[in-house]
Amino acid sequence: MTVNAVANQVPELISHLVYGSAFCPTRHASVTQLMATPEASTSSLFRLTAVQTPPELGVNPGQLALG
Repeated sequence: MTVNAVANQVPELISHLVYGSAFCPTRHASVTQLMATPEASTSSLFRLTAVQTPPELGVNPGQLALG
């Protein structure tokens, strides 16, 4: 299920969508290691607030119907 499909099914539970993609840590073993580099110190990723998980929000993905 895509982020867009979930957002379309329960728009009242979502105020913003954030797409995180295109990480390609070629010189690092993981995104975590990449984000620990000096170059990443000004990344906006560190300013994002924590988001509750679907179960914490009361969303059961199995109950969502795609149209």
